[in-house]
Amino acid sequence: TSQAEATHIYTVEHLHYSTSTPVLIHSDPDPLVGSSESQCSKYEMRRSRRYYPYPFRSRPPPLELEFTMKSVGRNHHTDIGLLDVIRGRDIFLKGLSSLSDDTITLVASAKHAARENIRLKIIQLGWEIQEAEYNKRILKALEQDEKKRLDMAELDFRLFRKLLVDRDLPALEQDVEYLTAVHDSEIEYLASADEQLFQMSDISLLASQYVTHRLLLKSSDTEYEPGEGEQDDDLDDFSGDGVEATY
Repeated sequence: TSQAEATHIYTVEHLHYSTSTPVLIHSDPDPLVGSSESQCSKYEMRRSRRYYPYPFRSRPPPLELEFTMKSVGRNHHTDIGLLDVIRGRDIFLKGLSSLSDDTITLVASAKHAARENIRLKIIQLGWEIQEAEYNKRILKALEQDEKKRLDMAELDFRLFRKLLVDRDLPALEQDVEYLTAVHDSEIEYLASADEQLFQMSDISLLASQYVTHRLLLKSSDTEYEPGEGEQDDDLDDFSGDGVEATY
């Protein structure tokens, strides 16, 4: 299996979590879901937004993000990708099997924390992308039909528009492009973290509790069937230039 094929296998609908909070991927999120996690989302990448994104590659993430994360000591990204994790399964499990039960439990807890860390960042990115897409639509509406409804002098209109959306359209377009690239790189890291937890479920009861809905079809396969009650929600596309709703 090529790396591209392996990455394709790990689409979001194949990643199942111990929490009921959905992963928001380029979606129109339910305002009642993940609200606590999204409170800091608007501040997460404010310093990075001024930079134009580099062309996206599967690894590493955009240079600005990688530098920032290293600077604050929170870089969870490594040179080990999803294909490496799959190929290294036997060595990984053989080494773990030699450790004490207490240490295996610590490893399972650390891997779970790493996965949740990435998952919550993806939720934050989903909200940031959604905010930018809505603001783009607001600005377009103001420049078209809505401006005619406003009985304002040009100076007042500009202030009103700034109070509504304190970004211009080119800046918002850049935000979406950059955040989408970061989001896509996080998805790959989430798949790798999820795969390691799934592998550990063979020898760790704690790890198995985190992946109870994930079913391996056969020993050499990496595709999974959704657990009971886990169905994809059919959501409308945001708009022609918006983001598609996918869980």
